[in-house]
Amino acid sequence: MSLQNCSQPTSNSIQFDLYVVNDGDVNSDLRLNSIQCGLNFNAIAIQRGATITTSYVKNTTEFPELNGFNFPKASSSDHIRIVQSVYSKGNTGKSLIYGQQYKVGTFVISSSKDWTADVTPAIEFQNSVAAGKTVCAALTWVGGASSTIGAVAPNSVTADQQAITARISNTSPVSLSTVISCKMAKDETFSSQSLSVYPNPTNGLATVNFNTDASDYYHLMLLDAASREVMVKDGKSVQGINAFDLDLTSLAKGVYMLSIQQGEKKMLQRVIVN
Repeated sequence: MSLQNCSQPTSNSIQFDLYVVNDGDVNSDLRLNSIQCGLNFNAIAIQRGATITTSYVKNTTEFPELNGFNFPKASSSDHIRIVQSVYSKGNTGKSLIYGQQYKVGTFVISSSKDWTADVTPAIEFQNSVAAGKTVCAALTWVGGASSTIGAVAPNSVTADQQAITARISNTSPVSLSTVISCKMAKDETFSSQSLSVYPNPTNGLATVNFNTDASDYYHLMLLDAASREVMVKDGKSVQGINAFDLDLTSLAKGVYMLSIQQGEKKMLQRVIVN
């Protein structure tokens, strides 16, 4: 799983996309049934007396055939839960292509008061079993199986106890890896609004366009679906609009995350190579 496209639409809301990827094996045939996700964040970002609610943005999932989401109240003030009801209508037959990211949905965390100024919520996955918190996990079918198996975050207590399989030949264990890539600040330090890539999807040749308030050095990184660094570029921007070409023809087809860091500002953009 990974958190992407983080933004702060209003002074009291945070929005992000939740993605899932089949990283079992190149020959994997996994079919998603349901997911649950526990997210922790910096409680200092919440003003005293404020309450938090979580919601799903309608029609933002790539799995419309599955059931919807609910958000059970957590006993910890720094934790939210996203839980998808188990799908009970049988194997969907929709295989997850190895290495390709699929959007589970767009979610919004809203506070009854503005987020505390200049404090980063620092959202991250719950990767281990803990009282009052929800560990990240998923139910999947392996191939055309009629019954599901569970996959859990690799650092959780139950991970080593599971004898579940990912390959068609049933020889490799399933794991649900998590990529922590979502941190936001009150001052909108993290944004995707001022960074664009076109064409997107691209066959490998693309133009990067971003806007800055002042001339400054920047650091560009391109990460693959497993959060591995596949490209790095350093440069200096000019005030206003900046544009340069990016050659991605040597990369495998799939979904990547482009990051441009300039001082305290970080811009993110999802890039698809086909």
